[in-house]
Amino acid sequence: MSSVRNIVSFEDRATACQAKPRDDLLVIELTIQDIDIARVLVDTGCSANIIYKSTLERMGIDLNAITDDPSPVVGLSGNTTMTLGTIDLSVKAGSVTKYVEFLVVDGPTAYNAIFGTPWLNSMRAIPSTFHLCLKFPTPSGVETIQGDREVSQVCLAAGLKRKNSEIETPRKKQTVHEPALQDSPEVFWQSQRPEALEGKREPTCEPVVSICLDESYPERCVEIGANLHEPLREELIACLKKNLNMFAWTRRKLGPERAIAVNREVEKLLKVGSITEVRYPDWLANPVVVKKKNSKWRVCVHFTDLNKACPKDCFPLPHIDRLVEATMGNKLLSFMDAFSGYNQIMMNPDDREKTAFITDRGTYCYKVMPFGLKNAGATYQHLVNRICLIGEELTTLLET
Repeated sequence: MSSVRNIVSFEDRATACQAKPRDDLLVIELTIQDIDIARVLVDTGCSANIIYKSTLERMGIDLNAITDDPSPVVGLSGNTTMTLGTIDLSVKAGSVTKYVEFLVVDGPTAYNAIFGTPWLNSMRAIPSTFHLCLKFPTPSGVETIQGDREVSQVCLAAGLKRKNSEIETPRKKQTVHEPALQDSPEVFWQSQRPEALEGKREPTCEPVVSICLDESYPERCVEIGANLHEPLREELIACLKKNLNMFAWTRRKLGPERAIAVNREVEKLLKVGSITEVRYPDWLANPVVVKKKNSKWRVCVHFTDLNKACPKDCFPLPHIDRLVEATMGNKLLSFMDAFSGYNQIMMNPDDREKTAFITDRGTYCYKVMPFGLKNAGATYQHLVNRICLIGEELTTLLET
């Protein structure tokens, strides 16, 4: 009988009184730390639960409770935001109360908090933007939290207004007057009403300072926030200097003719399956294009930085004079052209992204061993020697 009560279902008649089209975001009201909080966005595309610093301040929560563990959060557009840390808060939805871990973010927003898949999964909750509600099973049956269409539309309008303001005046700093912090839950609830969003502060441009990471190359500089406090500032600079070689400091601009040659080589390698597209690689190299004697272009990848970081394989390579001497006394000499022999050796899947290179079309990495790697010759010689020593028949054939 309890399993029947916990079946979550949605009925079309529940949307009969709703306006069309039903394309609004699901914005609900929840109780966090015994305080009623409006403008809570339920986002199934968010892999974390997020609460904003301004929300915690208005709730009267001590910011020292935030765990000092900053981490980057990457949005769909690729923009990265550093969090202030994490905080655990009690969240009551209907009759269910759970402790939820939030990432704390300091930035302008139309919402007080964003609940992502971690909270939804812990609640076994199922959101429906079509029905504009959230349903979840409880011991006493399925409970429903309705979304607020009006608040959702106002939040969306406020977000669009902020984006338009960023486009029109990207460098303009605005002076804002923050409302006084209120300890009363009723006053805090009142401040979350849609009309209060009109006075929401606009984003400002944070000052930055330039830091040189390599004194031997003064042009290798990065910009960090000027308001970073110690010891976070020193830790960030030390981390950047430690990973200095992971930056693609310069991208060589190729002429039109060379760019066409690179694109043709990429198409050929993609067709035969030698390379694949890659995103967010730790290593990145530039392609090098050289004209050969036959007026054709030879495309290679500049793996200088990667080779510096790799140990040398000292496997002995054959000497040409000894190879010539070994042919003496034989009546016949057979040559085998191992065309693209390097490409017959597959790269370790864990190391493929280290061979990444950038082009006008995108970023790619090798699935097979490419030319230009420090140990490519030694690895290939390993393979050839192993093939030639498989059995006596092959050895005898080579010696006749």
